[in-house]
Amino acid sequence: MNVLSQPQYEYLKGIVTVAINTGLRRQNILDLTWKQIHLADRVIEITRNKSNKHIIKRTWRTVKEKVGIVDFRFHDLRHTVGTRLAQMNVSIPVIQQVLDHSDIKKQCVMFIQLINKYYLQ
Repeated sequence: MNVLSQPQYEYLKGIVTVAINTGLRRQNILDLTWKQIHLADRVIEITRNKSNKHIIKRTWRTVKEKVGIVDFRFHDLRHTVGTRLAQMNVSIPVIQQVLDHSDIKKQCVMFIQLINKYYLQ
């Protein structure tokens, strides 16, 4: 059963879709307006605002429980994007830019953890 297709969770589907395809932070997604989205150019402008994220956190937790997902944070969707980019042979500095990390060490640590967890076991 696709929980995100249920009416009470429908809005979360768009948020998760944006997150897993862009690597944007939850806060950046919540702050998005249509003026920032340029579909023809495939560009999203990011601003640094603060909005209420408690509803999304609660709904994310509820949806995870309903489908039996454990040990997976919303932030892990960003890691998924980084991993996908690495699998497509995108360079670490480009991934760093896409994920808006100030320190390249974050990517290196993330990929080392993934390699240890999934490939060296």
